[in-house]
Amino acid sequence: MEFRILCNQIQKIVIQSFLLDAAAGLHRKLADLLMELLAVSAHFYLVHHDVLGCHERKLCSQMLLNDLRINLQAVCDIQAQIQDAIDGQEALRNGESLVCRIIQRSFKPLGSGRNGRIQNIHHDIAGQ
Repeated sequence: MEFRILCNQIQKIVIQSFLLDAAAGLHRKLADLLMELLAVSAHFYLVHHDVLGCHERKLCSQMLLNDLRINLQAVCDIQAQIQDAIDGQEALRNGESLVCRIIQRSFKPLGSGRNGRIQNIHHDIAGQ
C-alpha cells in the first residue's frame, strides 16, 4: 500500500514535471528557429544598408561642396516676403506698405469735419 502511494506521488510530481519540461522545450526549439531566421534576415539587410550607405556618402560629398558657394536663394525668399506683404486696407496687395501709407496720408484732405467746426467758431467770434 505504501508502495502505491509512493508511486502515485512520484507519478504526480516527477512524471508531470517531465511532461511540462518537454512542453517548455518545444518553446525553446521554436525560439532557436526564430533566431536562425533573424540571422538570415539580417544578412539580407546588409545589402539594403549598403545601398542606402551609398546615398549617404553622396549626400555628405554634396554638403561639403555646398559650403564653397554663396546661397542666394535665401535673399530672394526674403525679398518675395516683403513684396507680398498684407496691408490693413487692401488684403493681398503687392507693394511696399510703409511707402503707400505715407503717400495716402499726405493726399488726405486736412479738413474732414474738424475744421468745419473750428471755422464756425471763428465766424462766431468775428461776428461778435
